[in-house]
Amino acid sequence: MTSLRWARRAPGMLLLAGLLALAARTAAQADPAGTILHDCSGCNLSRANLRGADLRGARIIGSNLAGADLSDADLRGGSFIGSNMARVRLSGARLTGATFTGTNLSAVDLHGFDLSGVTFTGTDFRGANLSGARFDGDDVRGADMRDADVRGTSFRNAEVCWVDHDDGVTENRCIELDGASVRGAVFTGAKICERHDREEACRPVDAATLRRLSHNDLDGAVLP
Repeated sequence: MTSLRWARRAPGMLLLAGLLALAARTAAQADPAGTILHDCSGCNLSRANLRGADLRGARIIGSNLAGADLSDADLRGGSFIGSNMARVRLSGARLTGATFTGTNLSAVDLHGFDLSGVTFTGTDFRGANLSGARFDGDDVRGADMRDADVRGTSFRNAEVCWVDHDDGVTENRCIELDGASVRGAVFTGAKICERHDREEACRPVDAATLRRLSHNDLDGAVLP
C-alpha cells in the first residue's frame, strides 16, 4: 500500500522538485555572482557571465576569471588577490576601494576609468588599454605596464616606486613601463616609498629615478 501511495505521489513530487530547480536557476541568473563568489578561493570562472554581478566586499583569491564578463558589475571594496583576470570585460564596472594585489589584468580595457582609491600593487597590466585612466593617489608599486597604452593617464600623487631594505638587501622598483606608450601621461607628485624595519615613509620621486626604474625615457610625459 505504501508503495502504491508513493507511486501516486511521485509525479507531484517530481514536478515540485523541477519547479524548485527552475527557481534556483532563475535566482542564479538574476544574481550571477551568487554567494559563493563573495568568498572564493581557487575558483574557475573563466569566461563566466558576471554582468551586473554584486561583488561588493568579495574575496576572490587565486582564482581564474580570464575572459569573464564583469560589465556593470559592482566590485567596490572587493579583494582580488593573485587571480587571473586577463582580458576581463569591465565596461561600466565600479571599482572604488577594490584591491588587485598580484592579479593579472593584462589586456584589459580601462580607458578613461577613474581608478582613484583602488590598490594595484604588483598588478600585471601588460598590453592593457589604460589611456586616459586616473590612478591619482593609488598604490601601484610594482605594477607591470609593459606594452600598455598609458597615453594621457594620470598618476598624480600615486605611489609608483619603492626602496626596500628588508634583511639588509636593497631593492629598487618602479612601475614597469618598458614598451608602453606614455605621451601625455602625468606623474606630478608621484612618490617613491622607502621602508626601514617595517616602517614606511614616502617622498616625491624625481624624473631621473622614474625614467631609470620604469625602463622608459618617458618622452612626452609630464614628469615631476
